[in-house]
Amino acid sequence: MSEIKQHFDDLHREFNEFKKYNDQKIETLEESSLSKGDLDERLDRLTEKMNKSEADIAAIQTKENRPELGPHGDNEKLEIERKEIFGKYLRTGKSSLSSIELKTLQEGSGGGQYLAPSEFVRDLTRRLQNRNPVRQLCRQITGESKQLDIPGQSVGMTANWVAEAASITPADPTFVEVTVPAHKLACETDVSNELIQDAYFSVEEELLETFSAAFAGAEGEAILTGTGSGQPTGITAAAGVPTTTAASATALDPEELIDMFHLVKAGYNTTWLMNNKTVGLIRALKSTTNQYLWEPGLSTSDPSNLLGKPVVICDDMPDPATTTKPIILGDLKGYVVYDRAGISLIRDEFSSASDYVTKFVSVKRMGGNVVDPDAFRILVMA
Repeated sequence: MSEIKQHFDDLHREFNEFKKYNDQKIETLEESSLSKGDLDERLDRLTEKMNKSEADIAAIQTKENRPELGPHGDNEKLEIERKEIFGKYLRTGKSSLSSIELKTLQEGSGGGQYLAPSEFVRDLTRRLQNRNPVRQLCRQITGESKQLDIPGQSVGMTANWVAEAASITPADPTFVEVTVPAHKLACETDVSNELIQDAYFSVEEELLETFSAAFAGAEGEAILTGTGSGQPTGITAAAGVPTTTAASATALDPEELIDMFHLVKAGYNTTWLMNNKTVGLIRALKSTTNQYLWEPGLSTSDPSNLLGKPVVICDDMPDPATTTKPIILGDLKGYVVYDRAGISLIRDEFSSASDYVTKFVSVKRMGGNVVDPDAFRILVMA
């Protein structure tokens, strides 16, 4: 804990220094011994330091959140055995497995495809979650069908005060059905046969790292900005999500952010989503009462916040520019991620045999869509 506390202390010290030079730039530039260029340079350096401090804090939190391995009972022993057989298949292929060992592999729908065992899928999912903070906040559902149908309301039920002996005014909600199809997400990696044959090289570990990074990147981008065509529908592309239009094409106005904050209905547990550049711009913003909107975190349970709400850094969010949507404020439980059960894995030792390379292809099915538009607010630049 002392290490992460040091990072939080660094973040506070850096932000206090940032405020000092930012205030000097805003209020007393003409009286300062430093030029505007010097102040900008110092602010840029401090912004980079704060970004690094927050990245270090996030890395430590991810490490601390990894589940510990418990004692192994009979089921755990069986899982370990299946995992070892699957690892043998990844290293040496189907031909090296006995008939009994082959029975432990669940064959997929295509020739040569095998569904990864539950142990591999759990490990891959855990790593994917750790790499994708946005996915962690969403409502996640796993199923067997090719699409998920979720009931929702485009117009909610309302209640009215009724005088004694007066008639009740009907207020019917409008029910809709949101369809979340599972789209195919695939990635491929080549591994040299020399590496596969080296005992120290863990094929399974390498594939877990490679596939989790690739899947997390694609899914994170789709949840935020997906088009809905052959991929999930992202928050910024979903129908019915309210927007706030900025007056400027590039500049962020503190009053517009405050308006966004108050326009989301009460009862939602909201989070800000934006990239690092946008966070850097917001750190310098003040309200009409001369208070900074952004505050550095105090601990892992009290992270950095904007107007009291946590900020999640999303590299896939665009910079503030003409007509872009650089900021989302919302309760991510209003977005559903649908995972179709099972992840298939193809070991292809023939396509690149002349290059002495084995291809590994993994395919998973995933979809996503907004099911509660009122849970979100999006800033659209002019």
